[in-house]
Amino acid sequence: MYALAGVASCHLQNVMVACLWAGPGAAASHRTAAALWGFYENRAQVIDVMTARKIDRPPSEIQVHRTAPLRPADVAAIGALPITKPERTLMALAGVVSVSELELSIDDALRKCLITLEGLRSQLETLGCRGRNGTANMRRLLEARTDGYRPTESRLEDAFLRLLRKHDLLLPQRQREVRRRSQLIGRIDFVYVEARIAIELDGYGFHSDRAAFQRDRARNNQLALEGYLPLRYTWDDVHKRPLRVIAELSEALAARAPGPFYAGKRSHFER
Repeated sequence: MYALAGVASCHLQNVMVACLWAGPGAAASHRTAAALWGFYENRAQVIDVMTARKIDRPPSEIQVHRTAPLRPADVAAIGALPITKPERTLMALAGVVSVSELELSIDDALRKCLITLEGLRSQLETLGCRGRNGTANMRRLLEARTDGYRPTESRLEDAFLRLLRKHDLLLPQRQREVRRRSQLIGRIDFVYVEARIAIELDGYGFHSDRAAFQRDRARNNQLALEGYLPLRYTWDDVHKRPLRVIAELSEALAARAPGPFYAGKRSHFER
């Protein structure tokens, strides 16, 4: 591979060089492929490459993962770059990241419509075997994602739900439409229906123009008039002030819930 003198290299170019160096049949894989597909934030300094060839002493910046020859059905291309397809990438990723990172990546890939659960299960049946790194984690996550499973709409929502589970709070309904006098107030991120608590999450990309600000305040007023307690939390609240979030939710549920609101004390409150 040749590069023009004076032209700065880019990450995609470096990945291409690694694949060419690994030889015919090699493809970007694992964390590198997941980051290129957009469902994993890769902090590793190395480039992951999958190949059937035995390679001794690879450069320190390249992580070689030896495998059986990749099937054409498992390889795609970004431009001229060979890369494992999303389902195959997730199976490989399962062996090198934590279960929580894998869960986030699966849901991100579902949100982006890059995979289907059926396709991922097919990969697990083909490649999953006892003792293979990541197989148990992948199997457990897929068993929890039954037919009809719908991921949340963002990683912030994922983190919020994990926070509630960690503190044993019953989970609210997701993306519920709330109406007043037959008119739609809005689709709310999370709603405790019987306690009438409406929770909205604001990520870093949250709109901040004046018109959006006014709409949000008007919606909060409509929710309050309909008897809901509107609560808003930011990315920083969920990640940096989680105990405050839990304390406020617990206080609100204690005041408004018609029954126990901890998961260990199931009641008619959970729907």
